[in-house]
Formats: sequence, structure tokens, C-alpha cells
Amino acid sequence: MTTEDVCNAVRQLRKELIDDWYLTRVKSECNVDVNGDQVVPFNTFALKTSIPRIPRCDILRKIENIILKILKSLEKGIMPSFEYANHSSWDNIKFSVEFGLETIMEPKTSKISFGSKRSRKKFDLLLKLLAIIYQLVQTDAYRTKRDIYYQNVNCFKTQSVLDTLLNNISHLLEVPRWDLHVLSTSKGCIAGDLQFHDANGNFICCKNTKSGIMLPSNVMEINNIYTHALFILVVEKDATFQHLLNYGISEQFPHIIITGKGFPDINTRLLLKTLWNELRIPVFGLMDADAHGIEIMFVYKFGSKCLSSEVESLAVPTLKWLGLFPSDIKSWKFSWSRNKKQNYKA
Repeated sequence: MTTEDVCNAVRQLRKELIDDWYLTRVKSECNVDVNGDQVVPFNTFALKTSIPRIPRCDILRKIENIILKILKSLEKGIMPSFEYANHSSWDNIKFSVEFGLETIMEPKTSKISFGSKRSRKKFDLLLKLLAIIYQLVQTDAYRTKRDIYYQNVNCFKTQSVLDTLLNNISHLLEVPRWDLHVLSTSKGCIAGDLQFHDANGNFICCKNTKSGIMLPSNVMEINNIYTHALFILVVEKDATFQHLLNYGISEQFPHIIITGKGFPDINTRLLLKTLWNELRIPVFGLMDADAHGIEIMFVYKFGSKCLSSEVESLAVPTLKWLGLFPSDIKSWKFSWSRNKKQNYKA
């Protein structure tokens, strides 16, 4: 098979993916009857394709209403509390092949009460973080989680405590984490035929990098995306990512290659979904043939439990798994190695 044959096959797959995606969204969201054989041109898309944003004024109003509710409870002699959807329970999650892991309509909730000795400390910390977020949103400023932690280390004690509280507030306000103006430091890398401007207006070109470009922390503010790429390749491990770059894969086909360096962070998943929304090109996944690799592939494709409320903004159900498949190990006669945890890997 020649390079031109591969390019033509990818172009045909892109057309099929776009048609399948359009028909699925129309049937599920618009509730209209669509002939399965109908070919819908790309430029006729009338459905929402961008990641939804919550206006700053709405976020401020949500926080103000919560504080007002607390004051009214105290005025009546009632101990105030926070209540939000419990995303640690699988009972609150549903699954569909078209959209991935989603939160059910009426999920079970968790309650944090000031009147309970067990949860009073957490109640105080949630108020503290709400105040920080309110100030950030009000002034349209951004801070990283790490920055907030080190400036309030006596309050939050550990980074994991802050991470949990931030998730709780996201569920309490029903606002995505990226709209709370609290950023995560990215760990993923990207390379290939891609150019864009970041949140600070800097021009980023991913073409001539030998080790990849670190993903920006504020993915939602990137703009002016430009590419000739035929497909996006998602790679599980940084070592594989670096090997493909050293091999010169960029010279073979115009493409974009991205890695989350293991389990992907929010920024890696958010950028992948943003690229899919903007470009509508095939997305392929290259993962290990073990349980961990398969789990990572499913997170990219269907989302995760703790962020099931944001599945529309993070999951890419059209992702195609290239392998490595468990069946390839036997058919290709791979050798086996044993790691420190005594798990076999190919």
C-alpha cells in the first residue's frame, strides 16, 4: 500500500465518520427521522459543535445565591449545608455508545453540613475556595491549582484535598472546572501539522518540534487553529510518542499526534475534543494491550466517572482503536516481560 492509498483511505474514513456522527446526533438530539443512507455534506451541519461555556455573570450569580442561602439558614437558626451530585458512585452514571459515560437526570447527592463535626472542616474549606473562585471570575483572572495550594497550604494541607474540593464546587455550581478560572498544569504533549494562538496571543507551531510541544494550561482560550492534517493519533505513552517523532512519522502523512503521558489529564482530553470539534478528522488511539491501556483508550473515547457531567466536552466517541490488541500478541509472536507489579505486558 502506497502513501497515497493510505491518505485516500483516511479521507474516506473522515467522510464516513462525519456522516455517522451527524446522523447519530440528529436522531438522538433533534428527534427527526433521517434516512440511514442519506449523505449529508459537511457544510450543512446545524448542530452544536463547540464546547459550551458558562457566562461569568451566571457563575457569580450562582455563588451569590449559595451565600445568600447560607445567611438565610443562619438567620432562621438552621445549620447551613452544601449539597451536590455524588460522582463517586456508579449508580449516578449511565452509558451510551454515542455519548459515553453520562450523569443520570436525578443523581444521588452528597451533603456537607456545618452542623456536623465530621464535615464542618470541609464546609469551611469549600467556603474558602468559593471565595477565591468568586474573586477570580469577578476580575476575569486565572490561577493554577498549584498556585492556590501553595498560597493556602495551611488551609488545604495537601494538593489532593484541593483537587477534591474543586471537583465538589464544580458539581455544586454545575459549572465545568475550566470555567471556574482555576487551571491545571498540563502534562500532555502535541506535535505534527498544527498551528494555533494560545490564550496570551502567542503563535504556536507544532511542526518542527523534536520532542513535542507542552499543551497550554488554558485550552479553552486557544484560537485560530490551522492544519492540513488528515487524522489525529492519540498515543498512550510518552516513550512511544517520542519514538514516532524520531522515526519521522510527520514526514510520512500530514497528521497531529498527541499524548497524555499515561492517564490523560483534563487539558489533554479537552484539547483532543476541541480539535475534533474544529477539524472533524479521524481520531485513532494507539495503546498498550493491557488493562491499563484499554482503560485509557475508553477514557478518551467515553469519558470518566468523576467527570461524567462534562462528557460532552471531553469524550470523543468516534475514536478508533488501532491497537495494540491482545490478539496481536499471539499472532505477531511478541515476547513477554514482567514488570515490578508482576503484571505481564507486551
